[in-house]
Amino acid sequence: MLAKKFVYNVAGKPEWESAIEDYSDLVLNAVGIDDSIVTYEDAEPFTTNIKTIDCSKAVKDLKHNPKVTPEEGIRRAVEWMKSIYTDINI
Repeated sequence: MLAKKFVYNVAGKPEWESAIEDYSDLVLNAVGIDDSIVTYEDAEPFTTNIKTIDCSKAVKDLKHNPKVTPEEGIRRAVEWMKSIYTDINI
């Protein structure tokens, strides 16, 4: 008999959903670069501006409860990358 397998969506909290421009700004701030290098194009009519992931199954079954905010997670990721890629000047 085969064991049942489940698939879970694991993501941040709904209140952390934001536009891509906001997340771009978080990354740019974390690496110390201003947004003058970024050009945002208008979205195509069929583009979803904010993608929502339903994590309710992970919350219920796995007690998924993310605690690291996007700001903190991006900051930590940048610091980690700097420690790994030491010959890159960010």
